[in-house]
Parts: sequence; structure tokens; C-alpha cells
Amino acid sequence: MINRVLGIIVITTSFLAAWLMMDFNQFKSTPLNIPANGTVYLLKPGSSVSSLANDLAAQGVVEKPLYLKILARLDGSAPKIKAGEYNIPQGTTPASLLALLVAGEVVSHSLTLVEGWTFREVLQAVAGSPVLVHTLEQLSDSEIMDRLEMAGEHPEGRFLPDTYHFPRGTTDLAFLKRAAKAMDQVLEAKWPERDENLPLKTAYEALILASIVEKETGLASERPEIAGVFVRRLQKGMKLQTDPTVIYGIG
Repeated sequence: MINRVLGIIVITTSFLAAWLMMDFNQFKSTPLNIPANGTVYLLKPGSSVSSLANDLAAQGVVEKPLYLKILARLDGSAPKIKAGEYNIPQGTTPASLLALLVAGEVVSHSLTLVEGWTFREVLQAVAGSPVLVHTLEQLSDSEIMDRLEMAGEHPEGRFLPDTYHFPRGTTDLAFLKRAAKAMDQVLEAKWPERDENLPLKTAYEALILASIVEKETGLASERPEIAGVFVRRLQKGMKLQTDPTVIYGIG
């Protein structure tokens, strides 16, 4: 009798184990409940696979969160997932979701700094970004430059006009540091190519003059002639007498 009972238990356990393994394998390859246009998911810093699975289950994306936790531990992805904002397309399976989180393929956002913008306009654009983390509010220009490790430098023209791509959670300080570094690299590359007879002592002076010329005319074909006029005035110790400098001065 005992042997018979034990036999039934063994058979039942084996059947249950086989069924669970089949169900688990089916779970790994079955697409998650993602809408046709995909979904954006924000994995917060410090999140564990357990909190990820529970959160996705609460949102109706994952039906069996325990399986997702087991899968992450079996394939070694549990300690490797990276925080960030992810675009999860329809058709994503639990296995491909974990691969996405381990690869850190986060959503990229962009912000464009336009040529001719003043520092005030740069700050307005940065402050208006909903995906940057804002840490510089209420700080003066000099305090911001201190934070950028550019103490004593004037902020105008120090940030390269370009379109920058970055993940959600990037700080405004990190964004400005990147734009400032990009401008430094351009100036370092161009300054050695200058005419040695130019009445300019630093790369920043060249940048200022270039900005004035740019504001003086919108036609690229006219800029060399205008730049030549300004250079000759500087060589003679004359004032530039140009509208952009007055306009900038009055804001």
C-alpha cells in the first residue's frame, strides 16, 4: 500500500514538474501584452528584477511575474539590468525584454541649441526640456559657470550650437558640460588654422568676432567682407561700431 502511494506521488510530481517546465518554456517565448504601437517603460535606478516583474504584472504586461523572476536568475540577467527609459515594441517576449534591459538600449531624446542664441536662450531651452533633470534653477550665470568648472569665464558663446541626443534622467548640468566640451573641441581644432596677423589673442575672442559677424548678416557670402572690415578696424584700434553689439547690450 505504501509503495503504491509513493508511486502515485512520484508520478504526480513528475507530471507536475513536466507541466511546469513546459509552461515555463512557453512563457519565455510568448509575446508580452504590449499594444500595437508599443509601450514606453521607465525602469527606475535601483530597481530589482522582482520589482520589475511585479510592476509589469500590475500594468498587465506580464501575466506570470514569478516566471520572469526565475528566468532572469536562470539566464544570469538579474544583476545586469540597467535603469532607464525603454521603448518596448509589440511582439517582445520575456527573454527579449531581459536582453533589452541588459543591453541598456534606452530611448534617446534630443534638444537643439540654435546658432546665435544667447546664454539666456540656451538656459530657457534647457529648462523647458521635460526629460532633463533640472538642478540649475535659481542659480546665477556665474554660479552655473562654477558648476561647469568654468569659473570666471563668460557664458556667452561657450556652448556649441548642435542637436544633442541623451537619455531621460540626464541632468541639465551634464547637458551643458557636453555642449561646452563640444565648443572647446571645435575651437581647439580651428584656432591653430588662423591667420597669425589677426588682431585676436585667444580662441574665445575669435568666437566673439565670428558671432558678431553672424549677427551682422544672414548671408554667408557677405561674411568674409564684413569680417575683413572688422579686422581692419581692430588693427587700427577703432571701435567696431556694429548694431549687434548694441542690441546684445540692451538685451
